[in-house]
Amino acid sequence: MKTEFSKVVLGSAVVIWAAGAVFGAYIVNEEREQLRELLNYIGTPTAMAFGFYAWKSKAENVLKIAKSKKMDTKTKKQVIDAVTGRLQDALEAETEDYNEI
Repeated sequence: MKTEFSKVVLGSAVVIWAAGAVFGAYIVNEEREQLRELLNYIGTPTAMAFGFYAWKSKAENVLKIAKSKKMDTKTKKQVIDAVTGRLQDALEAETEDYNEI
């Protein structure tokens, strides 16, 4: 089974983050006033990494659903365009189609 690149990156980030958290806990044990910095160190990358991964997974799943469902070609194209960042183009094309009616 092939491992996805994003999972390797996320796994590496988690390992580095965990090592830093353990080291930070040692520092906080010595100097209590460093707790705020440790919590920032833990919270910021966690939110960013997991937020990015959730966004990426959502985009991939929407594309898979669009490809697997029996939709007409126009609807599939609009879904794929919207997910891949071409939402504005899809909306303009839909507006042009609407104006032709």
